[in-house]
Amino acid sequence: MFLTLIKRALGIAGDHLPDEGTARTEAILLHGEANFSFDVMGVLRHQAQLHGVYQGLPRSGDRQEHIATLSVESGRPNERGAVAVSIAGQTVGYCSAYLATQYREWLQRWRLSDAAGRCLAVIVAGPDMNQDGTVQLSVKLDIELPFKMTTTDVRFE
Repeated sequence: MFLTLIKRALGIAGDHLPDEGTARTEAILLHGEANFSFDVMGVLRHQAQLHGVYQGLPRSGDRQEHIATLSVESGRPNERGAVAVSIAGQTVGYCSAYLATQYREWLQRWRLSDAAGRCLAVIVAGPDMNQDGTVQLSVKLDIELPFKMTTTDVRFE
């Protein structure tokens, strides 16, 4: 079970590695302590994407674990190097300024700026409702500071 979760987090679909001739990207799996202490910001603007990612019908208090991808964005106006959080290919929000700064500086220090960062995330169904009558969802990341990671070379689609 744990090996399957690690493979899914690193983007390995089966037991095979990519062909020799394909482009390779280093992947980082950031470890946490299963306390999901970092809130994802801006999730209210991404409720439709979150509901699309959430499996089933969320009820208040429900939690669902997923793999999140962290991507440094350089093109957002007024925010140098914001770090987007995506689940299942859908942007669901952004890291807080503090975590984004720590993450960018850490990537630069370890010369991992081209690496794809992934971590565990939990989508939490809250007690509040959206305007469309759906349960309001939030996202928390399971990342430990200082960062702890596992790396591998895999091809991301």
